[in-house]
Amino acid sequence: MHNEDTYQQMAGSETGVSSQPPYVPNEEYYRQQQKNQPNTKARLGIALLLVGLMWLAFELLGRNLVMSGSGSEGILLEETFNGTSIVMEVGSSDVDIQSWDENSIRIEARYSGGSPEDYTIDIEQQRNGIRVSEVIAPCFGIGFCSRDLDYNILLPRNGNVDLQTSSGDVVIADINGEIQLSTASGNIDATNLTQGLAASTQSGDVSLDVIAGMLDISTASGNVELDSGQITDARVKTVSGEIELEGVSNDLVLESISGNITVQDAQNGRLNIQNTSGNIEFTGSLADAEQHTINSVSGNVELRLPEDTGFSLQADTLTGDIDNEFGAQNIRRDGPALRINTVSGNIDLASW
Repeated sequence: MHNEDTYQQMAGSETGVSSQPPYVPNEEYYRQQQKNQPNTKARLGIALLLVGLMWLAFELLGRNLVMSGSGSEGILLEETFNGTSIVMEVGSSDVDIQSWDENSIRIEARYSGGSPEDYTIDIEQQRNGIRVSEVIAPCFGIGFCSRDLDYNILLPRNGNVDLQTSSGDVVIADINGEIQLSTASGNIDATNLTQGLAASTQSGDVSLDVIAGMLDISTASGNVELDSGQITDARVKTVSGEIELEGVSNDLVLESISGNITVQDAQNGRLNIQNTSGNIEFTGSLADAEQHTINSVSGNVELRLPEDTGFSLQADTLTGDIDNEFGAQNIRRDGPALRINTVSGNIDLASW
């Protein structure tokens, strides 16, 4: 061995660092391990390339998508039409209908989000009024994105309304014509209607004040509340919502599954009340009908009647108690028949 070779070998040993690559035996096992070793630099390059492509895509498209639901707001439509009746079929738009002394229909539509080109309102002039429908361009935003329409409508006092909306809220007041309202998840707020109301909603609440005429309401999980009513006939159905009625008379067909039913200030009521697990409370007078029926499964039944009320009573409960304050002088075999049935609830009859 030459002196130079000896010196290099010794220098490598002293420093602990070898200038030669580590020896790997020339066997199949070790050759396979070398092939399977990851190429770190190649993987890092691919990762950086993917990040760059994603950033580029966001710069080109993402900013527009994130901002697609935002934007300006303003008046999309402000116009007056001939007629006294309006038919509307809209989506999630809120609708506010008020009366005025003109013999025409005034519509103001305001948009929020996007641009005016994203909204289309179709108004068809008909014999007695107009039909309104809408189309709102879909919103494809990565972030927050919404487009909304709100309607403010002025209608003649004797006007008629037929309104359908999916999730928008409805407010209506001071209309003397026929009113039909339908919404899926929106709330309904009605005030001072003289020709009654037919309304349906799935999960929205129905709030009523100073309503006269016939009342026909159905809801799944929403509450129904009537104040200062002058209702001649009422048909109200709900699944899990509460029913609270003040100022009703004549036929009262009320149904609920798990919500309470409360009736106050009833006049000459003909009762057909059905409930499953909610309580039933009735305060008012009974009509001289052939039969009044109140059925409940696990809810209590409480009736407050005038002290001179005469009736024949059949009250049955399986595990509940029956408390009847009316004496024998109130028993009238030829009077209205009062049938009350409950399984585990109590039955309480008292005078006022």
